[in-house]
Amino acid sequence: MVDDKLQLELVPYDSVSFSARGFTPEVLAPHFSRILSTIVTVPRRYVLFCGAVFKPLLSEHVTRWHEFHLRKKDGTRERQRSSFANLLLPYEGGHVRAGLAQSWARQGIPMTSYAEEIRSRYGDAGR
Repeated sequence: MVDDKLQLELVPYDSVSFSARGFTPEVLAPHFSRILSTIVTVPRRYVLFCGAVFKPLLSEHVTRWHEFHLRKKDGTRERQRSSFANLLLPYEGGHVRAGLAQSWARQGIPMTSYAEEIRSRYGDAGR
């Protein structure tokens, strides 16, 4: 438990010499299934998958893709586009609503700016 959130890592170790290349959807699927079964054990307001490693694994479950410009610390909008995707993940005959977020650790952008953009789009699954 960190900052009032439960955070699970798909691959719980990382180092400069560790490469995520080769982690195809087929390789990750059993690990993802195990993590998803852990996530759904209790009701959650938000389920977010963060990072590029999830994009190929979850792309077929995207219901809506959002692109937007974040506000920098000085209040202006950044030039670079940020993104967020709504997901509906099949699970035991039903679906789990989730989101796919890019890594938001970027200089000059308050994390709260990206968090607010995600929160405002999380329930917008494009239905």
